Amino acid sequence: MNHFLSPDTQSWENKKVYRVEARGVHADSFNSLKSKAFPTLLDHPPMNESSVEQTAALVKNRKADDFSTAGTFLSDYLTPEGAKLMQDAYGFKGDYMEAINPESYKKYLDQTLLLEQAKTDDVRPTNGMSAIIGKLHLKILGFGGKIYLQEAVTSVSKKGNKFVLMTTNHTVEANKTVLTTSPMALKKITGDVIQNITSNAIFKSIVSVPAFRGAAVYRTAWWNDSTAAQKNNSLKPLQMFVSSSNCLGITMPYR
Repeated sequence: MNHFLSPDTQSWENKKVYRVEARGVHADSFNSLKSKAFPTLLDHPPMNESSVEQTAALVKNRKADDFSTAGTFLSDYLTPEGAKLMQDAYGFKGDYMEAINPESYKKYLDQTLLLEQAKTDDVRPTNGMSAIIGKLHLKILGFGGKIYLQEAVTSVSKKGNKFVLMTTNHTVEANKTVLTTSPMALKKITGDVIQNITSNAIFKSIVSVPAFRGAAVYRTAWWNDSTAAQKNNSLKPLQMFVSSSNCLGITMPYR
């Protein structure tokens, strides 16, 4: 997190405990799941010689120029079975891999592996995630900035070295601009800057994934209390559950 916006935080130990599932088989890691749910891979290199993490590292360095989709690329290199395992561990379910550009997928793998290698204990804002927004608000006001709410950006274009942003009520010139919005919302904005982004092949390879939001409220933070968690719940504290057989996908407290 940028120190410029960092609120007061408290350490949260991220215990790397997993419960993963595929094809009705459960395991404590994707490496052990490989031999249980995908036994045919034991005879197919590089899946039989490497851990799932090592295979991902090999995939991201593999030439993919001859393939139009990430799905066909993985199937050719790892066999269709290997592709299914990689989609469980580092991918997207169903037909989504057929809509993703191989080079985009390789970049995604590279970033994911870097994050896994650099993983340390997590921290969370002492007063909740809204503390980050509060800190941002104070910083902007401190620099004499302004915040406009309920006002949509309609166009982003370039004028010399300046960016020109048009909203429903204002026109603003800036040396730099940061866009944080969904691909679908970005397509509704006009201007040459936006057109250059939305016409890019990498942008076009972004696909939507069906999802839902859910919330659960507990009387106490059971994941902070190992005794209570083991007494009242079969899952261990801070445990991540990954499943491909239900709509939850990945479940983890505060994640």
